[in-house]
Amino acid sequence: MSGFPVLDFYSDGLPNSLKLLIVDSIQSPAQFLVLNYISAALRAARPVVLLNLSQPSQHWINLVQKQAIPQQHKQNLFTTVAFDQIEQDNLSAKLEVLIKSQSKPPLVIIDDLSSIIWAGDRSALQLIESFKSILPKQLGLDFSLILVFHDDLVKSNQRDRVIFNHLVNRSDIIIRTRAIGGQGQGELIVQRGPAYLSDLNLPITLSNEQTTQYKITDNSVRFHPKGLDRGFI
Repeated sequence: MSGFPVLDFYSDGLPNSLKLLIVDSIQSPAQFLVLNYISAALRAARPVVLLNLSQPSQHWINLVQKQAIPQQHKQNLFTTVAFDQIEQDNLSAKLEVLIKSQSKPPLVIIDDLSSIIWAGDRSALQLIESFKSILPKQLGLDFSLILVFHDDLVKSNQRDRVIFNHLVNRSDIIIRTRAIGGQGQGELIVQRGPAYLSDLNLPITLSNEQTTQYKITDNSVRFHPKGLDRGFI
């Protein structure tokens, strides 16, 4: 994807059962990162299921159509579903049906959890239970999972903060975006999460950060190590 191993993980868009939490904000949206994972999976002929909670389905279909991906993969392996509020209440059941309908273990992306949190008045505990129910281990199915969370209200909203802490604790990898400089420029801060580290039996909850900077251009995203002013990779 980028020339940076920490961002590529696997060429088909993440290994089975791995849970990636992408944390972004209005100032540094992570749509480009989600699109890169979708593209990587489709190029490798891996099914992608996008549960689209914040954009019209056609928005993502149009973005995928512009990528250098075999046309048959775009048509046959990419599933995007928009949920209204009633359907969000039964998220795990809907997700289970979609996963079982795929030809092989898919990459599942939920964009974004914040839309569910902000759309209703359910308590933090109710939302945590709902989000817990969609994890690979809870569903008993083979798939990898990307969750997108907007952290704009984490500092000022107690419910968002409680839910965010739960998501962090359940994640194998955490990628945070941070805006720097002009429009389309920022940093990606990557850490191994508590779920991954607990499997390794390590006495820490989060790994050290690894940071890279990015610049979004018309046709691509360019990355370079933090601290280098030029020479995009």
